[in-house]
Amino acid sequence: MIKFAICDDEPQMAREIVDQLASYMMETDVGYSVACFPSGYALLKSSDEFDVIFLDIQMERPDGMETAALLRQRESRSLLIFVTVLKDRVFDVFPLEAFDYLLKPLDRDRFRRTMDRALRWLERDAAKNLVIQRGSDC
Repeated sequence: MIKFAICDDEPQMAREIVDQLASYMMETDVGYSVACFPSGYALLKSSDEFDVIFLDIQMERPDGMETAALLRQRESRSLLIFVTVLKDRVFDVFPLEAFDYLLKPLDRDRFRRTMDRALRWLERDAAKNLVIQRGSDC
């Protein structure tokens, strides 16, 4: 199960991401869940771990960049996908280990390419984890 978070202070934009995500995920055999947060503060208060976080940059403090920095300080391994109207901030997200940078309004093809890459990344990352069981229940 892939856990997605959407952090955007614009309910209409959050709904658009949810809709595009639902459309994309319907074509996969992968289970998923989505949690929406209206602010960086609300996301940071959550104790849930997310595989992928869609993060708006322009929000009340903490804005998306500050929220991402705080997540990384907590050693969050979530894939961060920034979704913004700000074309000029793209280079600012590299130090935050951003996975991608999508411009509003969302381009459907670009969104799908980003999701294709994200699912491949998550699949490879899951394959790296090896569970070792000690003892036996037999």
